[in-house]
Amino acid sequence: MTSPAAKKAMRDATRAIRAKLAVSQPGAAEALVGTFPESVLAAGGTAAGYFPLGDELSPLLLMQALAAHGWQTSLPVMRSDERGLDFHAWRPGDPLEEKRFGVQEPAAHTPGIDPFLILVPALAVDLQGGRLGYGQGYYDRALSWRAKQGPVFACGVAYDDQVLLNVPRDPWDFPLNAILTPTRFILISDE
Repeated sequence: MTSPAAKKAMRDATRAIRAKLAVSQPGAAEALVGTFPESVLAAGGTAAGYFPLGDELSPLLLMQALAAHGWQTSLPVMRSDERGLDFHAWRPGDPLEEKRFGVQEPAAHTPGIDPFLILVPALAVDLQGGRLGYGQGYYDRALSWRAKQGPVFACGVAYDDQVLLNVPRDPWDFPLNAILTPTRFILISDE
């Protein structure tokens, strides 16, 4: 088990790195669309993204591209139980409501979906599938819950400099299947 102090120190450091990257790489969100595999984009399916908070790398242009290719897109809605998040239908341009932590969510009356592809925000990721988030566990609980319901593909979204050699992990941290950066799409080996 990782010490909470180690995770907090890494969170503080990677927040500072991300803030600098957001300023120095204003075209990063557009680059995600070009980096995302064309064969996957064309395949269609169900996907969840997130509405970026602060200087998070935005997946919204990628969500727009997914929707244009026929994907059913959604955003997370926070829960306070073991499920962590639900995912409600949302297409770029649909209205959103500001909720806890300033998170933008689809209206409660929008239909829920079960996404296969889940784009996950990150403070840091590693090539073993580790992801460092904000420490509330929403995504870890949601991904674990979704994996019990059926197949799920968790793709961390980060700037290249947020891909580290090693991210502290605990047994409950759900591993990523891939990482998407402005320059790379990295499949995580399960070996």
